[in-house]
Amino acid sequence: MTKARKARKGQRPQLSKQEQQALIAQQSLLTEGPAYQKGDGLPLVIFILSAPGRYEKLAGHPAAARSGDNLNDLIGELHQRRPDLFPYPDKTYYGIVNVWPEVEYLEETRRSEATPAEVRQPHIVNRLARAIQPYPVAIALGNKAREGLDRVDEDAYTGHRVTTKHPAQRGINHFKTAHTDKDLAHRDRIRQWADDILGQLPPAPATPAGAAGASRARASTAAPAAPRPT
Repeated sequence: MTKARKARKGQRPQLSKQEQQALIAQQSLLTEGPAYQKGDGLPLVIFILSAPGRYEKLAGHPAAARSGDNLNDLIGELHQRRPDLFPYPDKTYYGIVNVWPEVEYLEETRRSEATPAEVRQPHIVNRLARAIQPYPVAIALGNKAREGLDRVDEDAYTGHRVTTKHPAQRGINHFKTAHTDKDLAHRDRIRQWADDILGQLPPAPATPAGAAGASRARASTAAPAAPRPT
């Protein structure tokens, strides 16, 4: 009599060898959907997240709902300040990949993330390396995304690596602001978030003299800086 295959909370049930091989083959794919998008623009920047959830499943693409809105606001700010690296103002033009390729949320899978052992598997690391390889810049959003990026060997990815906060609201709330107005506070946090990313990238190429006015005009639309809380 075979033993019932049971799983603790947050873990998969025990699989047969054939099931394991099929699962590895499925997880190794780079198929556009909740866990990956190639982006409609030039392959310049790819954003890395940890795992797709319920909203990504419903939307059919990564970075949905509030996190996606915050990421879009960030990209808009980066586009204004570094159009050479971020030539598009919307996230649909950029690569986005989740370290873990499967949808996870409590109501369906009893968890929201994969285990550390799962994301350390060679086929998962190789999938991430293949996803980011065409992009000169890879930006890891959040600790779990950073851990995934850190596992990609330097020989497998030679581009610029950037690590920053997760686009969930609790992530960007780490950037403190003295603004009491909700909209101004959000814009200030987005500006600081962009500062964090741009500070990890090579400087912009020299701006032609004729473009100086346009550059100043873009800068004037940025969120006003608030005095730092003491």
